[in-house]
Amino acid sequence: MENHKGRADAFCTFSPFKSRWSRFLQWVVYAGAPDHDADIREQGFLHFAFWTSLRHRDLKKAGVPEPQNPANGALLFVSVFTGDADDYIAGFSEHLSAQMDALWSETEGWQGAADLTKLNTYIAQQRRRVNLFFNAYRDDTRGVRKALILRRKLDQLADEPADRMPPPALEDELATLARDLEGSA
Repeated sequence: MENHKGRADAFCTFSPFKSRWSRFLQWVVYAGAPDHDADIREQGFLHFAFWTSLRHRDLKKAGVPEPQNPANGALLFVSVFTGDADDYIAGFSEHLSAQMDALWSETEGWQGAADLTKLNTYIAQQRRRVNLFFNAYRDDTRGVRKALILRRKLDQLADEPADRMPPPALEDELATLARDLEGSA
């Protein structure tokens, strides 16, 4: 499914809820989401991700025809990533399967994220074409990825007590960081 601009790809799934009760359970999951936000944002493969619960009546107001409008609403997931789509999906399976299970467990057809084959089947069934997306990084997100790596490493260095890292060791650490950044993308 072609949703490509420069080096960025748009990704979207539209997953109907099993029941109205499922939407309530999703609300409970969303209420706890800020506790997991830091874990999710730490993943280097994830540039942007957005989840929202859509009600049947809101989809109707937006003009979604009745045969395609799920009676119990749906979970919409929108993301932008760079690189290979298979690697992107595998990253979710390997690093965020518990969080994905919490979010998608009340949607139709969900069989869990830990099994990559089942996850790929589910995504193939739920994925939707994105007709428009905002590509904030134009043709190059490598600079953003490098900036995130640099920020994480500088935060670690800032947390080190001054007496534990004398100037020569700090210089060595910064040189290593510079070499790592040159090789990362």
